[in-house]
Amino acid sequence: MRTFARLTGVVCGGFVASLASAQVTLVSDQRAVTVEAAGQVQFAFPTPAFAAFNRDLNRNVPSGGGNGVARAQQTSSVSTSAMSATGLVRAESNAGPSNCVLSQSTSDFRVLFTVPTNVRFQATGSVTGAQFRLGSNADGTIALVESPDTTALPIATTRVLRPNRTYTVLALASDLTSACNGGTVVLEGSYTLNVTLTTITPCAGDLNFDGFVDDSDFTIFAGAYNDLICAAPPSFCDADLNSDSVVDDVDFVIFAASYNELICP
Repeated sequence: MRTFARLTGVVCGGFVASLASAQVTLVSDQRAVTVEAAGQVQFAFPTPAFAAFNRDLNRNVPSGGGNGVARAQQTSSVSTSAMSATGLVRAESNAGPSNCVLSQSTSDFRVLFTVPTNVRFQATGSVTGAQFRLGSNADGTIALVESPDTTALPIATTRVLRPNRTYTVLALASDLTSACNGGTVVLEGSYTLNVTLTTITPCAGDLNFDGFVDDSDFTIFAGAYNDLICAAPPSFCDADLNSDSVVDDVDFVIFAASYNELICP
């Protein structure tokens, strides 16, 4: 049985804009590996927080003529501009002739962070019997890739992250097996994840953050211009280019100048 729900918690193309290494603020390191086999539990987590992490836990515990086997592995690193992780799990329950055996394995890569300014988040990798999730306390789930079986699914997501939110990036493989009366159940899962975080240089009028001020941005601006008054936080009002909480003719003058230039400096 895949056990995503019990453990997840909170959880565009090319561009020309100038980028610099992001200095995100790392808030909480919740990476861990855990195994349980026939009632025996073992776990490990990074010490100190945000240190490089490389652990491979294995348990093989006899039980009533059978055995429980559990393995959880994770190799990961975290910095203010990049994150990477590989993980795998295997849970195997081999029941004796008249007993039941439970095994569980979890490899959990989970890091919480904030950004001081707009940051481009790019994630690549894959999940097999595992999941990838990006979310925030204000927006809920932003990106999700979930493979509930042995199908490998790619991770390929790009998002713009905003200030005044706490983000969670997660890659999780977790399997629970149970067998009784001579039965055998085996489940496996794995993930690979690579994340880059780059600061987006401000460019007035580039409302979709692709490095150009073009018709796509005009469509966004026109919608905000019709609404006039900006929505209350935590919503963002990118078309309010002079930061006076309304989108009006003053903002249009600023937008039009950038629109004429087309390419961000």
